[in-house]
Amino acid sequence: MELINQPFGNKNIGDKLIGLLESGDFNTFDFIVAFAKNSGVLHLKQVLDDFRSNHGVINAYVGVDLNGTSYEALTNLFNSTDTLHVVHLEGRQTFHPKLYRLKGNDRIVFIIGSNNLTGGGLWTNIESSVLIEGDKQNIDVSNLDKAFTDYIRQLNSLGASCLSINDQEQIDDLLNKNYVSRELDIVLRRKNEGTSTPKLFGKDVPAINPVGNQRASRPNMVKITSPNISLPLNNLQTFWIESRAMTGGSRNILDLSKKSLLEKGNPAGTVFDMNDNKFIRGAVEFFGLDPMDESQRKDITLNFRGVDYRGNTILYPEGEKANGTWRIQIKGVDEDGKEITSTFRELCPGSTPFLVQKILAFSRVDDNYYYLSVYDPSRLDDFMAASSILAYNGQSTTAKIMGLIKND
Repeated sequence: MELINQPFGNKNIGDKLIGLLESGDFNTFDFIVAFAKNSGVLHLKQVLDDFRSNHGVINAYVGVDLNGTSYEALTNLFNSTDTLHVVHLEGRQTFHPKLYRLKGNDRIVFIIGSNNLTGGGLWTNIESSVLIEGDKQNIDVSNLDKAFTDYIRQLNSLGASCLSINDQEQIDDLLNKNYVSRELDIVLRRKNEGTSTPKLFGKDVPAINPVGNQRASRPNMVKITSPNISLPLNNLQTFWIESRAMTGGSRNILDLSKKSLLEKGNPAGTVFDMNDNKFIRGAVEFFGLDPMDESQRKDITLNFRGVDYRGNTILYPEGEKANGTWRIQIKGVDEDGKEITSTFRELCPGSTPFLVQKILAFSRVDDNYYYLSVYDPSRLDDFMAASSILAYNGQSTTAKIMGLIKND
C-alpha cells in the first residue's frame, strides 16, 4: 500500500498509470472519474490504444457535472475504450468519484483518491491517492475487488442516469443539450468572465508536466527545436489564427509569417520575444521551430474529432512554391490511412471547404502532438479577449489576426 501525495517527491498518478498499463501484467482497466479533459486523456491515449491492441479491455465511467468533462475528452475516450458510460443525475447530487482498477491473471492494483482524468488531476494538481496492490489470493485485495465490482453494478443499476455511449451521435447530443462543452469554450468563458483581484496566497509548487509521454510512444516523430529557445512545453497553451481563404488544392495549407506585428500583450520572457516593442517572433515558434531557420522541417500529429492524424508538415517552402512564409500542411492520415482532408470534405460536402473562413486553434499536448479545434469566425471577439498575446500574422494590420491563450 502506498499513499501518493502528488506532486510532492516528483510523484504523480499519470506516470504511475502509464507504467502499469505498459507493464503487460494486466488485461482489464476500469476507471470511474468525475471529470475528464483532453489534457489528461490525450496523454494516455496512445497507451490506452496499445493496451487494447494487446487484448486488454478498458471500461470507463465518467461524470459530466460542474463543466468538468469536455466534449473532446468524451470523443477521444469513446475511441480508446471498450465501454464508455456517462453518469449524471438530474438533481442536486454531484457524481464525484475517482477510482482506478487494473486486473491481471494474478495481480490487481487499485488507485483510490482525488485524481481525475485531467492533466491537473494526473500530473500537476496537489492530489492524494492510495495505491493498493496484491494478488487475488489476498483476502483484503479480493474483498476490495468485489466491492469495486459491486460499485460498477450499482452504477449500471441507475438506469437513465448511467448512459451507455454506443456512438458519436450520443456525445454530440450531450454537447447540443449543454451537458458538456467544447474544451476551448470552457477556457474562453473562464477567461472572459474572470476578474482580477489581489492574490492572498503563494504560487504553485513544482510539478512534473506530462510532456513527452505521448511522444515516447510515437517513434516516427522527431523533435526539432531551435537550440536558442526554451519553449515552456506544457499542456496549457493554445495558439489560434484566422484561416481566411487558406491555400492548396484542398484549402488545407495555413501560411505563417516569420514575424508578427504585436497588437496586445507583453512577450517579454516568452519564446516570442525578439527584443522589439513592435514585433514578435513568428507563430511557428509555438510548434518548436525557429522562424528564422528556413532549413527546419517538422511533422506533427493533430487530434481532430477524436482521431489522430499523423504527418502534418510544417516547413518553409523553396523554389517556385516559396512565398516568404512558413506553412502548416494539414494533410495527415489516421492509422487506417484515411486523410484528414477526406474528413473535412465529409463535414462540408459540396460547399465551401471546411477550413476556409474559420478560426483554427492548436492546443498543445506535447511538442509533436496537438488537438485541432475549428470555430466559426463569429467567435473572434471571444478569442481576442481571452488571449494573453495578440498579433497579426505579418507586418501590417491587414494580416490575419492570431493569439496565444493560456488554458490554465
